[in-house]
Order: sequence, then structure tokens, then C-alpha cells
Amino acid sequence: MKIADGQSFTYVNTNDLLGGTLSADQVTAIAGKTLTPVSDKITVPDYRWATYYSDQPLTLGTNQSGAELYTISSVTETEAVLSNKIEVAPKGTPLLVYNGSDKDKVIMLIPSLEPDLALTVASEFKGTTTAKAFDEAYMSDKQCYVLAGGKMFARVEGAGTIAAHRCWLELPNSNANAARSLVIIGNDDQPTGIDRIDNSQLTIDNYSGAWYTLDGRKLDKMPTKKGVYIHGGKKEVVR
Repeated sequence: MKIADGQSFTYVNTNDLLGGTLSADQVTAIAGKTLTPVSDKITVPDYRWATYYSDQPLTLGTNQSGAELYTISSVTETEAVLSNKIEVAPKGTPLLVYNGSDKDKVIMLIPSLEPDLALTVASEFKGTTTAKAFDEAYMSDKQCYVLAGGKMFARVEGAGTIAAHRCWLELPNSNANAARSLVIIGNDDQPTGIDRIDNSQLTIDNYSGAWYTLDGRKLDKMPTKKGVYIHGGKKEVVR
């Protein structure tokens, strides 16, 4: 493949590992060889999400069946709305990486050329290339939500640290009764965070006809209280 100016890569030949700016001898050594850009790997459980953030354009590696890239296009008080599926993400795009297979999957993200793409990313969706602390001072005027269980965004309660290359949602701290979690919502043909909800005790199958609250609690019957619920794998509004 063609390596863009400034793009990192590795070439392994037996015990040789080449990378970065090459000498004349190294250029000769790799002439005619196939080069693979340095890739990032993340392990994502079956039918779940992971977040990822990089300061370079990214695309999925080869043989990544079931893996898909998205970002968050908008945020409401209870929902994080998916973008359309992304083929190549511009640098600095906070990403949601989906594993649509029935097994845990190591998903490879590889650098790419910067795409000519007008991508709408919610201003509330943030990312970091280094570990970031959520302390009392930082959260004094905002509500922060991190991905929980690969299914939804849960509100950060107390101080903590998010790992490097991860993403979070950041909302103004203007609502004292802010939701404890935000569900991931997409179009009918997109994966969401509510296909199945695993609370370590029960796997909820939304196709059983049962009703659930947005945070995954199963109800005994169709609710009569006004609000938004999950039924048949989709949101339904009870008025």
C-alpha cells in the first residue's frame, strides 16, 4: 500500500522491525514489500460497543466482518443518537465501535488518508489520547457519562479516570435530576444499545414482547405512566 507523508508504519521481516523515517539501506530492504500501517486493537464483546479516540484518521482493518464505526451525532436528556455508519473517520473523531458478531472480537483500526467527509459530531461527545481524570473540580459544572457494559452511557458518580483513547459524553450541569444513563439510539437498520441489556444477572431479550424502562428494568405489564419505554426492541412512547 502507499504510505502517506508523515504516516507511521511497521514492517516486520524475521527479526527486523522498521518504522518511522527510513535510511537508504532500509528503503532498499523493503522495496517491493507490502507495508501495513501501525494499527490499534480493541477487544469488543459480542453485540456491544466500545469507544475509541485517535488524533489520526482511522478505518477498519481487513477481515473485520461484523465490526462497524459510528459517532454520536446528537444528544438529548436521555439518548445518544448514532451517526450513519462511517467508512473512514476523520482525525480527532470520537468513535463508537460496534461488534455485531456473536463472539468477542479483536477489532483492528488502521490509519488512513484524511477523508473528504462532512461528519456531524455532537459537541457533547469528547475523546482523549491520554488518561483523563474526572475530579470534583472538573465535574462541578457538568454531567459526564461513560460507556457502561458496552450497552449505554452511565453517569459518572464521584471521581475517576478514563483511559487513554476513550470517549465520554459531557452535558451541562443544569438539571439536578439528570438521567442516570443515556441509551444509544439509531435508525431501524442500525445497532443500538438496547437490543439486549446484560445486568450480569439477566439477559433481556427485547423480542419477547416484555416492556422495559430505558435503564433496563423489566416491567410486569404494559406501563400506564407516561414516558419512553423499550418494547419489541424499539422505543415506544406511552402518553
